[in-house]
Parts: sequence; structure tokens; C-alpha cells
Amino acid sequence: MARAARTWSIARKVGAAACDEAGAALRIALLKDEVLRIPPSSGKLRVLSGRAWVSFEGQDLILGCCSDVAIPRVKSGAVISALGAEALFFEIT
Repeated sequence: MARAARTWSIARKVGAAACDEAGAALRIALLKDEVLRIPPSSGKLRVLSGRAWVSFEGQDLILGCCSDVAIPRVKSGAVISALGAEALFFEIT
């Protein structure tokens, strides 16, 4: 239950950062087996370190360091997870 509550709290912060008019980047770390739902219209996701699995609109993408993708403005948003044993560090702008 605590993990679900923490995930919800992080997802709300991601959504709030996406609405930030200053354009500041939100940096997030995910460890092995952690998954995060990114709300729609969150902007651009950029991998800073590690490898990411990103899924949206039925598409699955594998992103490595320095890769980026625009999060589409679809109702379901996107899902991101770290691939492999290495931690994933990424930012949303």
C-alpha cells in the first residue's frame, strides 16, 4: 500500500511539473522493477543515464542515454520503466 501511495504522489508531481510555465525540468530516478505513469501532455522526456522502456499509444520504445521523445497528448499518457540492473535517470521538460 505504501508503494502505491508513493507512486501516486510522484505521478501527481510529474503532472504538476508538466504544468509549470517556467519550463523547469523535473528529474526522476527509477530503480530496477519500478514503473511510472507519466500524465498526458507532460512534454519531452530525455534519458540522462541508463536505459528506458517507454510505452504510449501501443508503441514500445527503448531509449538509451541522451535519447529523447515527446510525450503525446493522449488520454493515457505514457509508462516508463528502467531496463536492466542499472538505475534510470531521466528528465521531463
